[in-house]
Amino acid sequence: MKTTIRTILAAAAFAALLAGCAHSPGTDRSAEEIARSRVEATRLASQAREAQQAGKLDRAIELYNQSLTTYDQIPGVRTNLGAALFAQGDILNAADTLKDETDLFPEASQQALTNLGIIYLDRGWASEAYDYFERALALAPNEPVALRGAIEASFRSSRTPEQTLDLIRRGLMVERDPRLLEDYRWKQSRLRTMIDERPKYESSNTKPEASR
Repeated sequence: MKTTIRTILAAAAFAALLAGCAHSPGTDRSAEEIARSRVEATRLASQAREAQQAGKLDRAIELYNQSLTTYDQIPGVRTNLGAALFAQGDILNAADTLKDETDLFPEASQQALTNLGIIYLDRGWASEAYDYFERALALAPNEPVALRGAIEASFRSSRTPEQTLDLIRRGLMVERDPRLLEDYRWKQSRLRTMIDERPKYESSNTKPEASR
């Protein structure tokens, strides 16, 4: 059973982490002006999220961009903007926006990394997707959505059965969706069979070395 790529991405959580946000380097604005800008940008981002949840993507994108123009240092705004752009089919700008989030806020970019993994998996680039999911799991090791993506990407790429099996074991501990749990159990059984039977295949396919 495949992870529903677009549904997961469209449900990206809003992460307006205001505490400790620094203003853009090189600005000459006063602390009071920066604080006002940050409050206004947060208000615009909240309105954008409401529009996004209502399916008004054009309006959401407009408001997110206004928020970033007003104050561009609030974590999570680019994550949600990237989700809205992806939902509209603007894949390149969505990916670029999410990458900006990971560059600016590396310690708070778990959702952006997960969404990048989803985009790359949706495009069929499983190996690149796995790398993003792996980075997301480094920030939140048991986050179910990132685990779903990592398991799917691992199956589609050249990861070893042991690597995928470890991810599935973790997924079985945190997943709540009964359909995915059933799928994980099936994958787990399949991988165990592959591991158990691999020596026989390897021995049958191995040619003896030529004598020197």
